[in-house]
Amino acid sequence: IEALNFLSLVMVVSQTNANVSASHGVGKAPLIHRETRGSTSPPLVPECLLLTFDPSELCVAPAERPADAKYKGPRVIKTVKFTEVLFQEWKNECYPDGVDENLSSLGSPHMYTSETGGNYYGHIVYPPDFQEGETLPGIIIFQTGAGPRDLYFHWKADAFARGIHNGIQTEHRCIVFIADTFGDDRGWGWDNDKTYYNTVRKDIITTNSQGIREKLRKHSLLCIDTFKNEVKGVDRNNIAAFGWCFGGQTVLELARMRVPGIKCGATFHGVFDGITHTKLEETSGTPLSIAICHANSDPFCDLEDLEFMKKQLNKAAGVEWMFHEFGGPIYHGFTNPSHLYHPRPNFFNYSKAATEFSMRVALELFVRTCFPN
Repeated sequence: IEALNFLSLVMVVSQTNANVSASHGVGKAPLIHRETRGSTSPPLVPECLLLTFDPSELCVAPAERPADAKYKGPRVIKTVKFTEVLFQEWKNECYPDGVDENLSSLGSPHMYTSETGGNYYGHIVYPPDFQEGETLPGIIIFQTGAGPRDLYFHWKADAFARGIHNGIQTEHRCIVFIADTFGDDRGWGWDNDKTYYNTVRKDIITTNSQGIREKLRKHSLLCIDTFKNEVKGVDRNNIAAFGWCFGGQTVLELARMRVPGIKCGATFHGVFDGITHTKLEETSGTPLSIAICHANSDPFCDLEDLEFMKKQLNKAAGVEWMFHEFGGPIYHGFTNPSHLYHPRPNFFNYSKAATEFSMRVALELFVRTCFPN
């Protein structure tokens, strides 16, 4: 596959096993430089420049690959066809004139640890021309139900970090963090057997006796604190939270929590199951702008949940929110072009028009709120 025949690079980033919580201190900062990446290095690929290995290796768990497999990282995608589509669309948006390593963003895995000792597996992405001493706004990507090990997010992180908005180069470079709220070390979110996934997911969104999703809040704060305190160059006062699918739960929770520094949020085909069991509460704090981009025919998004979400946002003083709904045969996951080949076409599909509109709304919101000058 021609899309695979690219050089791979990596930015070295320090990792810390120190406890991370809402009150932790400043952690180790990454070292910003390029070096050639060995084929056995554990994370997937740095943003945009791809290894020359069999694409089928991305679609299976590490333990299920042959011993001579070149790719040693976690599973990051469903099928080979999905891989081919994303590689091509990634090239089309970010490298229309051919892949150039000098244009590639700098990416590296970043493991972080909760106050209870759980490990989480994020990924940090810088623009290629990031300079020591420079400060840039940030975007935190909150995962889909498949988890943080998702090839699609590496494409989006590459584009966002370099300031490429819907295929157009802008001046709005940033630092991106693909956050992990599940603690997924190997890509088990893609497993066909969903028993473990369902257990973890249910546990995170369960409400306590006060009607608060305490674990989801703690996981969200862990991701934000890690980004603020362990990633060099992030403007702690100008951060966006973008959530796809399950990530919509996190963005809604951030609207309740009003975390300092989180200036805007956006959800793309977000799901909000379980929120009707939460407490409808008055909130106030840091001003926040949110865009919800939703498909009217999304089979995973219940009307009752949507209405409760709107009521909650209306009770959040200082939250500016907008709701964009797409009609017609547009279903879940509409921003991901690989869903053109999803085996469940009445549940998942892709809409180029809805994607471009959603990305434009979210990125314009990011620019307006996080680039004050």
